[in-house]
Amino acid sequence: MKIGLLLPSVYMGSKYNDKIFAPKELFLNLADGLVNKGHEVYVYSSPDTKTRGRLVSGEEELINKDFISPKFRGLDQITKKKSAHVVTRNEYETDLTVKAYLHAQKQQVEIMHSYHNDAFIAHYINRIVKFPTIYTIHDPKPLREHIEYWRFNHFENGKKSIWLF
Repeated sequence: MKIGLLLPSVYMGSKYNDKIFAPKELFLNLADGLVNKGHEVYVYSSPDTKTRGRLVSGEEELINKDFISPKFRGLDQITKKKSAHVVTRNEYETDLTVKAYLHAQKQQVEIMHSYHNDAFIAHYINRIVKFPTIYTIHDPKPLREHIEYWRFNHFENGKKSIWLF
């Protein structure tokens, strides 16, 4: 079976090795385990990810540098720095997610497993590809006032989208 595993997070990069990032080991163990079982596995993650799967990586520059925006004018330095990280992180996640789905479609991947619920763009892309996506969420089920709750209901389980908590 051709399987795509997507974890589009800057925190997979070696720059963040000193941080605990809970899904990392689970993601890598699943990738290697599926390869060991004989599956063709495409791993969509950071450029320095160590895996037995076929790595398709995100842009390293977006992991290692936080870019500022002219829209940050008038903000204090601390807020600019935090905003730069969030904006750059979101850019990385969006870029790699789109890259992953385009690659997976070209390679005729049969199923995608997405590990990072912050990269919500996957839910939208999933609507236009022919293969289903499984989403593993590493947080508690969201409360009604959270945007994640809206997403959970908006992209409810169905033929092409399955949520695992």
